[in-house]
Amino acid sequence: MFNKLFEKNFNTKVFLVLAIVIFALYGKSIFFNFVYFDDDILILEKQNYLTISNIKNILTDPVFARENDKYYRPVLNLSFLLDKLIYNINPHGYHFTNILIHLFAVFSIFILFSYKYDKNISILFSIIFAVHPTIVKAVAWIPGRNDSLLALFCVLSFYFFVKYCETYKKSNLIFHILFFTLSLFTKETATISILIYGLYIIINNYPIKRYLNIMVTWIGILIIFFLIRYFVFSYQIIDASNSILFKTTLTNLPVLIKYIQLVIFPINISILAAKIDINYFTFFYTIVLFFMLFFLSKNKISLKLIVFYIIWFLLYIIPSCLVPNNNYDVHRIYLPMVGIFLLLLETLKEFYVKKSKIVNIFLVIVSLMFFLISFNQTYKFKDKKIFWVSALVDNSESAIANANVAGLLSDAHRYEDAEKKYLKAILLEPWESKHYVNLSVLYIHMNNIEKSEKYLLDALNLNKYNEMIYYNLAQIYNYQGKKELALEMKNIYLEVFKTQNRYDKPLEIKIK
Repeated sequence: MFNKLFEKNFNTKVFLVLAIVIFALYGKSIFFNFVYFDDDILILEKQNYLTISNIKNILTDPVFARENDKYYRPVLNLSFLLDKLIYNINPHGYHFTNILIHLFAVFSIFILFSYKYDKNISILFSIIFAVHPTIVKAVAWIPGRNDSLLALFCVLSFYFFVKYCETYKKSNLIFHILFFTLSLFTKETATISILIYGLYIIINNYPIKRYLNIMVTWIGILIIFFLIRYFVFSYQIIDASNSILFKTTLTNLPVLIKYIQLVIFPINISILAAKIDINYFTFFYTIVLFFMLFFLSKNKISLKLIVFYIIWFLLYIIPSCLVPNNNYDVHRIYLPMVGIFLLLLETLKEFYVKKSKIVNIFLVIVSLMFFLISFNQTYKFKDKKIFWVSALVDNSESAIANANVAGLLSDAHRYEDAEKKYLKAILLEPWESKHYVNLSVLYIHMNNIEKSEKYLLDALNLNKYNEMIYYNLAQIYNYQGKKELALEMKNIYLEVFKTQNRYDKPLEIKIK
């Protein structure tokens, strides 16, 4: 069955073309280092965790394996396990894997494009997708692979579903279910896929009765997924009322405008955005362009498909709007952008038949422009120092960027400059205890014990389950000769640390 799948769907020449383009753009990232933004937590701190003997926990723990984690991504964890077995702690191997995942994801997108549209224009659109600046972070940043994995599985699942709808071959149905299941355990966004499948049945007027068994299968897989997820997070008390979700969605909704704008005009992309920065001029031009394409081909296109592709984009991007304190990472557009590209293919299909040479030249120029923008953007992920300095240059209002640059300045013994950056981080995120803890450590280096203790106590008022508060208080009280208080802080530190790492319910902390 797998041999037939390979023979019928694998175009070697196109795959090689995409491989050459993708490695020309991202090949240098193989020599990049870790940037210490989630990759340190997911990989460096979990070297003893990522073992075959620990496979049960890898499959059933939250992705960060921490007490306050809210994401269940076992496929991502498994990918890091495989990398660890092959490359150990060498970052070059992890980057190489990211490129391979992107290559196969883009190739799967080409397979979907070419199934419905002209092969030549499908190749060009696939190349544009491969070099699109909005998805640089998904390839050059190691944890970003989760979005390319999601796209790989969701696109293949939809492709085999479309083939099943047209052929009713059992093999297509099996692969559809397989990739749908993998997508669910890659990222929760994949739950949206059921709506995509259902809508595709409706717009093509397929008899619903024929698909009842498949629908039952979808629902069954979803129930299993949510049951597993429920048990994974059963130790947590989650406050996610409908009112909170509604307010979060309204607050984050303008990000849709930002994402639409970036599909056509991917400029001024921050690698660590902290707020929505919308250029309404480019958004206006984007909408005008879509209308021009629509009216150019209005008698030739399927309005049902146009609506379907727009809904594809909206449904897959909306989950990003549900995340509180969203940082609007543009690489989340990876899967939703497939819908926009399908929309463009649909509107251009008849025009391409008449003016293929002009369209080809235009698309090649766009590819080259996007390639150059992405090539420059990729360097920002070279190492820890370049990443965090670039993040701060891109967005001086990012609290985490200020805090991490402060850490770099502290390492360089530029304590006064580091102090300013930590204070800026606290100003931007006054509720985040770790900024206070980091500043208190800086004050220890500056021999200002009084200020250090003050900021640790401020942090304690914000979060009594941050174990580093007690660790540093123990150091300070020991230095001050307050042995009994230092011992108390040390004991609390050990208890909180154990609790945070074994997913027990929060313990009651009482300080004398």
